[in-house]
Amino acid sequence: MKPLTNDLKKKIEVNIKNKIDISELIDGVDLRGADLSRAIIKNIRLTGIDIRGTNWSYAKIGNVETPSYFIKCNLDNSNFYGIEFTGKFWARSCSAKNCNFKYANLANAEYQYTDFTGSDFCDSVLRIGTREGLGCIFPPTLFEQLCKGWKNKVKVEPIDKQ
Repeated sequence: MKPLTNDLKKKIEVNIKNKIDISELIDGVDLRGADLSRAIIKNIRLTGIDIRGTNWSYAKIGNVETPSYFIKCNLDNSNFYGIEFTGKFWARSCSAKNCNFKYANLANAEYQYTDFTGSDFCDSVLRIGTREGLGCIFPPTLFEQLCKGWKNKVKVEPIDKQ
């Protein structure tokens, strides 16, 4: 992985300010702790990468032609506040513990086998389905928030790991 140098940070900041896609600028770059808020990233496909603590708030990720994905990535403590995915997005076998997904639009996301322990999904749009969330771990607060105004009670209990 290439380091995120100060010169590269400046180029990324200018592109973000001018609403220019930064896909090529961040390809192969160590993004741990980077501020990519409000970025347009049309092509991102990351496998086995540690991108903890990255700020993706209000970013627009993806395109309608090809899927974008994070596979086996560490996303812990990242900020996805208000993020929007265009086209298909896959998060598979990732760790996304203690992340902020408030106001995120995850309607186009599939998130199989991802651990969201401690993450916050308040006011987010999340596609819920057996296939989309196969093998996921969600914080019980997600379901408490979801059914807060309903006339149903939902009790969430973790499945014991064997």
